[in-house]
Amino acid sequence: MQDSVKNQQNSVKNYDWRKLKKFNNQQAAEYLNDFLEKLPQNAGQTMLIIAAVVWSAAGAIGLFTAVQLQKMSEIRIALQEAEALQPIVPKIVDKAVAPNVVKEFAEISQEIYQGLQL
Repeated sequence: MQDSVKNQQNSVKNYDWRKLKKFNNQQAAEYLNDFLEKLPQNAGQTMLIIAAVVWSAAGAIGLFTAVQLQKMSEIRIALQEAEALQPIVPKIVDKAVAPNVVKEFAEISQEIYQGLQL
């Protein structure tokens, strides 16, 4: 594992970072603009229509997802408000108690409260 990490570090160190400078000059933006202007001629009308349909579908799915997330967050807030308004009510549960525990409790209670009779 350490060997692979060292190999990755060496590959990053040995990378020629000057290659990235060609994307940062002013002519790169002009080349991109020329490419986009000539795209209809080079790609063809069918490919552009397919790309437009795909991007439209992606936009519609994104919009639908955003609307549904907003609705879900509103419902969640309403649910939290409703839960906050409900009072906490204790629940009474019957549990079996061993007879010797009851007898010990009765004896202790009899000592504490003198008038108590079994």
